[in-house]
Formats: sequence, structure tokens, C-alpha cells
Amino acid sequence: MPIKDEDRRQIIKYRFEKAMEEMTEARDNAALGHWSLAVNRLYYSALHTVSAVLLSHGISPKSHSGAIMLFGKEFISTGRLDESAGRLLAKLSSMRNTGDYDDCFDWSADDVQPLFEPTEQLVTLLKSIYCPQE
Repeated sequence: MPIKDEDRRQIIKYRFEKAMEEMTEARDNAALGHWSLAVNRLYYSALHTVSAVLLSHGISPKSHSGAIMLFGKEFISTGRLDESAGRLLAKLSSMRNTGDYDDCFDWSADDVQPLFEPTEQLVTLLKSIYCPQE
């Protein structure tokens, strides 16, 4: 069943709010030296942003990989966004999987700190374009 316009706007708004919370959680975990958790939260911040943008175009992927693939197809391949956004999403996804699932492994500050600025820029840019205003 299709989502009503008002419901869609509320879900998009919620996903952007969630993305902003996850950016804060990433910074909090980094401050404690929990680098794998910081990457996890950066990834989810980006993922919630991507899913909000896709929903604003009537696209509702069923999986993480589907969201990233469809975002690439609709926004990167078409030139709406720079390829660096696609590379960032792929890197965050890969690092999140490694940090969450590989045994005897943790990311370091040197690995994770460079990802904060581009992730925050991507979230902020897309929120400014696609988040419904109050």
C-alpha cells in the first residue's frame, strides 16, 4: 500500500533526525576511543540519510545494500551528487561490516577521524535539500 504524502514527510523527517542523533553518537564514541562503534554510527547516519532521500523520491529499498545501490543509481550515476558520496558510502559500509563482524579487530583514530567531516557534510547537504520544513 502506498504511503500517504503526510506520512512520507514525517518518516523522512524522522530519518533525518535519526541521522543527526547518530552523528552525535559517533562523536561520543570517538571521544571514548570506541572507533568501531564510531564507524557504526557514522554508517547508520549516512544510511538513514540515504533512505530518507530515496523515500522522498518514492523509493523504499528493502535492505542496506539495496539502499546504497539505488542511491548510487539515482543520485551518483546521474550526476546529481559527486562520485565521492558513493565512495564514502561504500567505505562506511565496508568498515562497519569489518568493525561489527571481524574477530580480534578494532578501527583506530587514524582510520575513523577522517570520515567525520565528509559524512557530516553529506548528511547536512542532503538534509538541507530533502528534509521537510516545519
